[in-house]
Amino acid sequence: MDVDVAIIGGGIAGVSCAAYLSPRASVAVIEAESTLGYHATGRSAAIYTECYGAEPIRRLSLASRTYFVDREEPLGTVHPVLFVGARDDAAAVDDLYNTYRPLVPTLQRLSPQEVAALVPVIHPETTAGGILEPEALSLDVHGILTSFAVTAREHGCNILTGNRVTQITKSNSLWRIRAGEHAMTAGAIVDAAGPWGDVVATMAGVTPLGLTPLKRSAFTFDPGVPAGDWPF
Repeated sequence: MDVDVAIIGGGIAGVSCAAYLSPRASVAVIEAESTLGYHATGRSAAIYTECYGAEPIRRLSLASRTYFVDREEPLGTVHPVLFVGARDDAAAVDDLYNTYRPLVPTLQRLSPQEVAALVPVIHPETTAGGILEPEALSLDVHGILTSFAVTAREHGCNILTGNRVTQITKSNSLWRIRAGEHAMTAGAIVDAAGPWGDVVATMAGVTPLGLTPLKRSAFTFDPGVPAGDWPF
């Protein structure tokens, strides 16, 4: 198999990249697991917030919103996010508010009483208040991943699941990749292997960055009170 671009990793990064590259180039996605989105993507908290990360990340998030909501069947529904500060953290909460609000003018700085009104199990005397992001979204991660995969396949992308990359070499200007029973050449490789990105990089002769795969855990429990309308 000969392609212009081989994308190693079938999570949200790799599959979204394939969706946008495949109309312009021949693309293959190579995923070691039996399904797409098996690791971090499948364990996402599924919340879209415009108040996360450094400013370049926040601007990318802002630019992404239309993809989730401006469609016949939206991939996200409004679910507010609440940032809460401990009793002695008023200055830190104010700093965050002043940092985020220029890009997200809908943010609201809440008093301790307003926080308690939203989430009654938070006692006013234990908090310096918080920041409410009223237009955050609860995302359909599976729907988003599927939409990208459908787009990629519609433009001829080969998605190869259950094929772990075992060898990468370069000959002249072409990369030669062995993955499972498949051998392919590619003009370019996209390393979208997430925390296994260094494994791919090392095979390709690229200096690793120090990425380490870690477990991701979530604990769910019954809070004992009605909590269906609480913010994230």
